Amino acid sequence: MPKNKLSRLRVLSLVFLLVGGIFAVKLFFLQLVNGEEYRAKADGQYAKPRGETFTRGTIYFTARPTSGESAGNRRVSAAALKAVYGGRP
Repeated sequence: MPKNKLSRLRVLSLVFLLVGGIFAVKLFFLQLVNGEEYRAKADGQYAKPRGETFTRGTIYFTARPTSGESAGNRRVSAAALKAVYGGRP
């Protein structure tokens, strides 16, 4: 290899190592030195329920009268009553 290409390769390798070293030092300070501060900030971002979760009411349809029934006295459940918070039944 010509001397010019070798010097370029060495300079480029040195730049990559220097940038990688800077990132490694910054990551060290973020995770180990300041980790508790960032953990406290992250824990403060979670949504916490303040009390009892609410249940939704039941929805009813009025059934059509069949032969022998009076007009519209029977109610049929259209939705079940279910308490849900956070996607878990």
